Amino acid sequence: MNLSLSILVRYYAVLLLGGFLPLSGVAENQFQLTTRSQVLQEGGTLTSYVVLSRHNGFRFLPPHGWKLVIDEGESKITLAPTDLCARISFTVFWQKEASTAPVAADVLRSNVLGRFPEATMSEEPCYANEQKGIAFDLSYSRANDVNLSTRLAFIPFRGGTIEFNLTSKTTDFTKYHLIFGQLLNSFQVELLPTSK
Repeated sequence: MNLSLSILVRYYAVLLLGGFLPLSGVAENQFQLTTRSQVLQEGGTLTSYVVLSRHNGFRFLPPHGWKLVIDEGESKITLAPTDLCARISFTVFWQKEASTAPVAADVLRSNVLGRFPEATMSEEPCYANEQKGIAFDLSYSRANDVNLSTRLAFIPFRGGTIEFNLTSKTTDFTKYHLIFGQLLNSFQVELLPTSK
């Protein structure tokens, strides 16, 4: 992307997220990725990613040095370190109506057990910024006898639920807890202005 186009994209994102422009070019169940840079008083620049949908902006700080892949068709973003020893993804699940209540914990638990029938599972509350959700820790083996661990965190927002997924080998799992927690703590859902 050339410099002038990059500046234009950032300018548009600032206007959009600042509430000055309506978002009309993105369908409800699709999203676009952009970045937002902020100059820090202490020096340096902090760059966050912003995922734009028709009504929401999802802002987060990616782990340093991790690669990002976006799958707009699946409403999913995947992050991975350069050695590919772990993966963090988040998927947005849209609800039909914005006033629909968040998915109940027992429904989420049942769905997770259906996806990972052989796993041992524990659960605990989790938070993304100040939004409370539920997390499930799973341990299981794949066909090639590799032991894997996954943490699935479900965070409700107005209009849907976001599933965060951290997966790595069980032997490496705890070293990614802090990175996963930092991503969740940086995650913000912003309601965007709509066109009248």
